[in-house]
Amino acid sequence: MSIRKHLLANLLGRSSVLLLNFVTLPFYYQVLGPAAMGLIGINAAIVTLVSLLDVGLPTALNRNMSILYSTNKNDQMASNLRSFETIFIATSGGVLLFSGLLSNLMVEYWITSVDLPHSEILMSLDLMLMAAALRFLVSIYQASLYGLHQQVAVNWLVFCSASFRFVAPLVFFLYGRQTVVVFFWFQLIAVVCEFAILFFLNWKCVGWGHFLCKPSLTVLRKSLSFSLGVTGISISAALLSQLDKIILAKLLDLSQFGYYAIAFSLSAGIVSLAYPVTNAAFPHLTASTSRNDVQRAHSNFEFFYQALVGLLLPLCIFGCIHAPHLMTLYLGDEGAGFVWPLFATLVVGSFFAGLTSLPHVALLSTGNWKPPFILNMLSVPIYAFSIFLAASVGAGTVAFAYLIFQIFYFAAISLWAENEIAEIVCGVLSKSLFDALIPLSSCILVGFLTLSLMDQGYGTIGLMGYSSAFLVWCYGSLMLSKNYRTLVMGFFKRVIANEVR
Repeated sequence: MSIRKHLLANLLGRSSVLLLNFVTLPFYYQVLGPAAMGLIGINAAIVTLVSLLDVGLPTALNRNMSILYSTNKNDQMASNLRSFETIFIATSGGVLLFSGLLSNLMVEYWITSVDLPHSEILMSLDLMLMAAALRFLVSIYQASLYGLHQQVAVNWLVFCSASFRFVAPLVFFLYGRQTVVVFFWFQLIAVVCEFAILFFLNWKCVGWGHFLCKPSLTVLRKSLSFSLGVTGISISAALLSQLDKIILAKLLDLSQFGYYAIAFSLSAGIVSLAYPVTNAAFPHLTASTSRNDVQRAHSNFEFFYQALVGLLLPLCIFGCIHAPHLMTLYLGDEGAGFVWPLFATLVVGSFFAGLTSLPHVALLSTGNWKPPFILNMLSVPIYAFSIFLAASVGAGTVAFAYLIFQIFYFAAISLWAENEIAEIVCGVLSKSLFDALIPLSSCILVGFLTLSLMDQGYGTIGLMGYSSAFLVWCYGSLMLSKNYRTLVMGFFKRVIANEVR
């Protein structure tokens, strides 16, 4: 299947999840309150931390399946799937076994709340850990299907699962108990169904005739070096992404932390929009580099970077300009005054975090895990120290520290990747940003005009209408810039002509 279909499937799948999150979050805040939103923020941190147990194996399996896919060696694909699957089933079982103990420890020594009863927090944590264990198992099946170029099927399932996870609890709240425990029950049901379907799809693709094959230590040994390198990257990346929330959850009351969690969750949507691009890019870049097709690898990389910059840049500008009104829409006047500066700062930081994803993936597709590993290991102590200092001042200072760190990290990984990948990263990005300065200035002007109209009493409906008009104008003015038009239209011409496969 072509890059065009993979990219569009990933974009539609991820954007639908973000849209569901964006639309339903205000309702959850109104129904459950800020303390429950703090628990939902902790759930995101738990999922990330449990994912550290994968020791880089999903990425290794994705890469292995991408290489084997073109050879139609179903027996080897089945052997890879069974070997990796066995390890993940055992690890998920271990997490499930100790989930009760872990939840009790977290309630006793980590989480404080005056708004939620002890029993409700404990039950929520139990459900969180069970769902996280199963989602950990889901990750290996998703990685396998990505390598098998089944990205359309995966994203259909992601959309259906997200629709159930976000919408079903709200429907239940209309007729049943409005507690955060109910929300986490629905998360668990969704991940159980997702696991069952992914299991079936994987073995259908590699062939049920190979289902009884045994795990192979040889397969795991071949992937050991790469997977351990990715493990180091995953652990350090998880620490880098969760340090601010881990520290603030300890220092702040759960209700106060809930406000920061809301701002971070919404701003992280920009980073999430980079995942469809990198998910589509990794199998194709791996296939090109494994065949030593350097020209095709460079062409693919430039194609995906053009898509990434064109996708994230207007959304970053939009989020910064409309931060006060977006937070008022979500939290009301009382919470918005404190949260919107956090949100605007985190949006810019998330923009730079999103841009780092493709150079990172491109390096891994070559099998070279050392540059991002070294950079992450150097960054962890520096970032941890800065967060500790910032947390003593307040959540706003933590958000600013996050922004500064992401800017420096982006500069470092781009310069490193420029040397590794034929001087293409910085060239594509700098050209994109430079050529976009004039149309972006026009977009900002329209944005401030929109804000003035909002202040004159147009309210929520006016905000949504003018927000839509702003996005149309933003993308339209970007296209009208001569040089930037060449860059972005080059992307669409490649899609239409299907030059990159």
